[in-house]
Amino acid sequence: MPRILDIDHLKASIKNLSFTAIDFETANHLKDNFCSVGVVVVENGVIVEKIYSLIKPYDTKFHSIHTGLHGLSLEHVSESPDFGAVFEDIRKFIDGRIILAHQVSADIPGMIQAIKRSGLKAPRFSTMCTLKISCNVFPDLANFRLNDVASFLKIEHTHHHALSDALVSAHIGINGFPRLLESDLIYDFDEITARLAIKASRDKVEKVKFEAAFTGKKINRELLKPDLSLADASNPFFNKKVVFTGDMKAIGRPEAAEVIRKLGADINTSISKLTNIVVIGEAPGIKKLISIKELTDSGVNIRIIREPEFLQIIKDYN
Repeated sequence: MPRILDIDHLKASIKNLSFTAIDFETANHLKDNFCSVGVVVVENGVIVEKIYSLIKPYDTKFHSIHTGLHGLSLEHVSESPDFGAVFEDIRKFIDGRIILAHQVSADIPGMIQAIKRSGLKAPRFSTMCTLKISCNVFPDLANFRLNDVASFLKIEHTHHHALSDALVSAHIGINGFPRLLESDLIYDFDEITARLAIKASRDKVEKVKFEAAFTGKKINRELLKPDLSLADASNPFFNKKVVFTGDMKAIGRPEAAEVIRKLGADINTSISKLTNIVVIGEAPGIKKLISIKELTDSGVNIRIIREPEFLQIIKDYN
C-alpha cells in the first residue's frame, strides 16, 4: 500500500466523521476478481454520495456458491466495465481518504491487488475496520456481522449487496467514531484500527463449546459418540456424519447437535469426503460452502439440509 496519510489529516477526518466506506463482491475465490462494488462517501457525518457499479471480472467463471450469496452471474455483468474503468470513476473518493470496510483484511488487499493488476496508479489512503469498531463500541451485541449490526442500528440491509454492505459500514463509522478511544488508534500504520481486538460473538463462543464437546479431548468425543442402539434406523441422520454451518434461528447449534446425536448422528465440525450431511443455517461459512462445492464436483454425495427441513425431520422423529 502507498504511504499512509498525514496524521493530523487522519485525526481531523475521524473527528469530523469524514471518510469513504467500500465493499466488493467477487465472482469466485479470487480475492481481486470483483463483480460489483459499493461506495458510500461521508462528509461531516452526512452521507453525500452513494455509488453502485457492476464489474466484469477478469475471470468470468462465477462460482455457484458466490452467486448464491450475492445473486450475480456472468449474465448480469457481461456488458459491465472492468475493474480499471470502475476504479478510475471512484478514485477521487478513495485517494487521500480514510477507507472503511467490514473486515479490512478481506476487501482492501483484493483492491490493492486489482489496482496493481490493472496497471493503475496507486492511491494514498488509510483504512479502518468496521468489524473491529463494532466489537469495541457495541459490546452488548451478540454478533458483529453486518446484518446483525444493521439490525441493531435499525438500517435496512441486503447482505452481500455491495452498496447495502457499504452503507452499513458507513453507519458504523458515523455511530462508532465518537465512541472510539484515541489511545486505541494507530495513526502511523496502514490500518488505523489494527490495535483493536475482534471479540468473539456469542454464537462463536457457543461454537467453541460445541467443538470442545464433540471434537476436543478424546474422552469427550468418546462419551458423546451416538448410541446407535437407541436410535431409529429409519431417520435420515442415523449413522451419518453431519456438519453444521451457519446460524439456526429456531434452535441453538449445541441443542440441535444433541437432538440429532440421539438420532444416531456422528457430529463433525469440518467437511471432508466422509461427510454425509451438512445442515445449513443463516450466513453459512464461505469456506465450508466452497468445500461442499469442491467435494460434490468431485463426485462426493453430500446432502444439504436447510433449517426448515431440519426442524421437520427432528419433529417427525422425536
